[in-house]
Amino acid sequence: MGGTWGAGIGGAVYTGTGFKFATPNANGFSLQPGVGSPNAAYCRFGDGTGWTFRFQSAAAGNADALVITDNGNTVVAGTLAVAGYTLPAIQNGSFSSASVVVIPISFLLGSQYKFAELEFTYTVNTTNGGNLDFTGNTNSTNTGTAISPAENNETIYKNGSQNTPTYTNTAGTVAIATNLEISTQFFFTMKIVRGGAGRMHYSFEGVHTWVSVGATRTVGFGYLNNTNLGSLVLTPSAGTISGTWNLQQYY
Repeated sequence: MGGTWGAGIGGAVYTGTGFKFATPNANGFSLQPGVGSPNAAYCRFGDGTGWTFRFQSAAAGNADALVITDNGNTVVAGTLAVAGYTLPAIQNGSFSSASVVVIPISFLLGSQYKFAELEFTYTVNTTNGGNLDFTGNTNSTNTGTAISPAENNETIYKNGSQNTPTYTNTAGTVAIATNLEISTQFFFTMKIVRGGAGRMHYSFEGVHTWVSVGATRTVGFGYLNNTNLGSLVLTPSAGTISGTWNLQQYY
């Protein structure tokens, strides 16, 4: 097969070395044979400025299944699978001056994921002395049924005076951090596992600044009494918070 074809179905043109659908960097792409082992063929598009190649559903709305950008970024909608393995799911987000932060999680009944790790960094914007509380929800957008932590136990480590730490044990509280100071970057990490008897067991650890005291560490554990966990909900008891989160879920 040689020579050059004219416009064919969908405007495809055979160039003698492959098929071209319009100009590759102007709403088009080309399919070309490889030049030798191990390169069987090439699909070329874009010019490195952000053009995308989209694989979409034919159903109404044409939802994206896979989006490849000519600057090297690839986005997969849904689960990326390897035969015989379940790959981790990674999500992240940011929030600014938020009175509530909702983190979607795939522990809804029937999910293939059984373990999750959350990294959460935040700054209190406006009000000293508030807490950072957490609950769960059966919906990924916090519009379902609230799930309160159960058997939550915490230990708080802080300075009573220089080089003299004090330890406070509490039970029943749901605070990730207590008596927060404004304008300082804080963090906590949390691990959650799908347990038995309808429970989602968790543990967490974080560091923040206690107002007028100093660096404080809080560790805790308990469970969420519902396997239909759709989101984690973080709420400052006073003021607002800004920051970022990263969530990884594993089989």
